[in-house]
Parts: sequence; structure tokens; C-alpha cells
Amino acid sequence: MQQSLIGGLALCTLLSGCARVDETTPARNVVLITLDTLRADRLGSYGNQRSLTPALDRIAERGTRFEHAAAPMPETGPSHASMFTGRYPLHHGLTNNLLGLDQGVETLAEILRNGGVATAAFYNVFPFGDAKVTQGFETRVEDVGHHAIGVNGSFDGWLDELPEDRRFFAWLHFYIAHTPLEPPEEFRQRLVRHHYQGPLDFSSRTRMRIHTGEIPVPPLYAESFSDCYDAEVAYADSKVEEALQILEHQHRARGTLVVVAADHGESIEGRTLGLHAFVLRQSTMRVPLLMIGPGVQKGRSIPDVVELVDLFPTILEVFGSPVPSSNQGKSLWPVLRGEERSPRTAFGSLPTLMEEHNLGQGPGRYVIWDERWKLRLDERAGEGSARERVVAGLFEWNNDPAEIDDQSVRHPQVAESLRQGLETWIHAMSEGRSTSNLVNEEFRERLEELGYVDSAGQGSDGAGTGPEDGRSLRKDG
Repeated sequence: MQQSLIGGLALCTLLSGCARVDETTPARNVVLITLDTLRADRLGSYGNQRSLTPALDRIAERGTRFEHAAAPMPETGPSHASMFTGRYPLHHGLTNNLLGLDQGVETLAEILRNGGVATAAFYNVFPFGDAKVTQGFETRVEDVGHHAIGVNGSFDGWLDELPEDRRFFAWLHFYIAHTPLEPPEEFRQRLVRHHYQGPLDFSSRTRMRIHTGEIPVPPLYAESFSDCYDAEVAYADSKVEEALQILEHQHRARGTLVVVAADHGESIEGRTLGLHAFVLRQSTMRVPLLMIGPGVQKGRSIPDVVELVDLFPTILEVFGSPVPSSNQGKSLWPVLRGEERSPRTAFGSLPTLMEEHNLGQGPGRYVIWDERWKLRLDERAGEGSARERVVAGLFEWNNDPAEIDDQSVRHPQVAESLRQGLETWIHAMSEGRSTSNLVNEEFRERLEELGYVDSAGQGSDGAGTGPEDGRSLRKDG
């Protein structure tokens, strides 16, 4: 069926508005689509004037858009682990892509599978299975190609074989808008306006040399990077449209809630170009979050600050599954139903390397943000082996997304209140924290191929040169 979908658009889909979606009837199934490294400001529904995301924008028009959704950490493995556990990285323990989730940590897929729900994961490039993030998925299919050629086809085939009366939770991940930024030629020709033709590539190693000042930014390099990023965003959008067409052709759209989110954003500014894991600004921490399907109001925009950890209890509620006491998220259903609108606060941190694995300690940088303010704390060496956290900036993030104007001196009471809240959160993360597992050598080598680590095993930004595109798939169990 996949070839026919690619060959032409379905006449009646969730996106066109022909499919009937009952806002009052609960969903039977859930499809979670996660898009790697997608900035919220690249979507037209979030204010972008360049037409990159028609499918995602129609989802926002036909469903509900969360204006201010927060990622807990700007790195792939930790952020996805938070979506699947309802716990922040500092609590579930996967605080860097060099680490794997402990098998004792209960995941969303495990809970649903134990409740009789069919669970399946379809993803490309990033080795989620090796990181133990796919615990509980009955079906796990990895596409090794950067262009995610096989992800939707595998999803389509799985639905073909799934009994019509079986409830399901499917996760589709597209590792597309991520370096090495190699968009298909169709998207490159349409959207890349600046053409850098020098000797440098877009690998993490090259961009780290730029970041450290070892080499200058060549003319047109940053502009070409941004254009290639836009082209990949547009390509990822086309994959979302394919996935929704599959649901319609399989007659599964009416009873299925579709959730679309990014795991984190990307930095395309200055010397942090493409180095999202080093950046705690809104460019990497604010992500798009869209929902469409049963129980979701049409054309609604929710201004509340919400977090990716909130997806865990939200999805469990669809299936009537119990929410474990370890959950740190808040169900979004009261907000979706218009029953609750209360001030919310989001928390985040940078990836850290854990001392128990003899990998050293990470930079210790943390953020807290509410509907107006965002505070950053940096951890620094104190007396002896002690560390102390100091205010690194207070920003009105909605009016100052680049976080240039530090207002901590002008608003000391606001800074102190947020600092206390952030300190309380950091302390809470240490209580009941799960231990993480160092990835095996094979996994480490795969991450090195992707540019996540250098040959010495030190952490990188999660970018680099990936494997060649192809049709080969790898089944994880």
C-alpha cells in the first residue's frame, strides 16, 4: 500500500477535514509521531512565513496546538526517555546519549502492553533499542537510512496485520531535520537558496572546530546550513502527511489520537550552529506539540506552558491505564477539555556525563520557565569538591527568545523566587533517581559513526555523518 500513498495524495484524510473526528468521543488508539531536532518557529502555525510545513500546519488547523511546549533536555535519547517514562532525565537517569535506560524503569509501552494494547515502534538512524528506550514495544523496527524510507511502510504493513478490534499504541520517529542535513534533491532544489561549496561539511566535528574558534565561519556556510535545515524540515513534514494518509487508508483515523512533537529544537545562530546539546535557549527547548483526533477540539491554541513529560500520563489516560507513582508529568486532558487553566512551570537541563561511569561531570546547567520568565542556573566549582549554582540570567523569553537582555538585576525578587523553585526541583530529582547504564561498545561505535562521540569517547552534540540511505531494516526483537 505504501507505493500508492507516495504516488498520490488521498482525497479524504484527517488533514483535508473529510474524515469525521468526534471531539466528544474518546480515542481508542494513539499514534505518537516524534520529529528530531525540529524548532517550533519553523512551523507556519508557530509564526514562520516560509512555507515549509503544510501538513503540520493543517494538523494545527484541524486539531489543537500547544504554543509553549518544553523539552526537558536538548538531546534525543534523554528527551524520548522522558516522554516514555513521565520522568525528567535527571530522575530516570538517561542524561546523555552515551547512557542507556535502566531496565527497571517502567515505560509507557510496558504499561500499555501489560494492559493488552498492541505496541509498535518505527524509527530511523538513532539506536533507541540499544539505549533501552524501546522497552515494552512488541514490534520494533529500525530503518538505518537518514531519509527514513522504510518507517511509514513498516507502519503500514503492521497495521495491515493488526486485528481491527485490537487497540494500539504506535510510535513513529523521523530522524530527519538533524545533521548531516542531506535533504532529498526535490526539497534541496526548492528550498536551498545559499550554496556553500567549500571544503567543510556539516558534521559535528567541523562545527565544534567553528565553535571553539579553531576555524572561522566561511562565507555562505551558516546560510547554507539554515537552508538545508529548512529543506529537511519540509521533508519531515511530508513524512507526517504520509503517516496520516496511512491511517486513513487503513480506516483507523476516526478512532485514533495523533500526537506530533519534537524531541528538542536546534541552534542555527552564531558559533553554536547545529550544536543543540550545548544550548538551553528557546531555540532548543521550545518544541512544537500538536494533537488531532477524537476528544481534541478543532482549531484551538493552548497558551499554557506544558512539558514533554506530560505526554506520559496523557496517553495512559486514553487507554484507562494506571499512572505509576513515579510519574512527574501532568495529564493534558483537563487543559484539552478546557476544564483547567492554571500557571505551569517547565524545567530543563543540559546533557551530563555521570561520575558513576567515570565519564566526568557535565556542565551542570539548569533552567526554569513559566509563562513570562525564564531563569538559568550554572553550576560552578566551589570550595574543595563542592559545587555551587549561580544565576546565569533572567529573561522575558517570549519577548526575548534569543535571551540577550538579562533582567536579573532589575527584577531580583523574580530571579530569587525562580531560583528557589529550580533548586527545589534539582533536589527532588536526586530522590529516588534511577541509575543509568553505560552503553556497550557496539552502541558507542554506532554513536561515533553518527558524530555523537569522538574517538576518545567524549560526548558530542548528537550530530554528524550517518550511514548511507537504504531500504535495509533492522528488527530489535
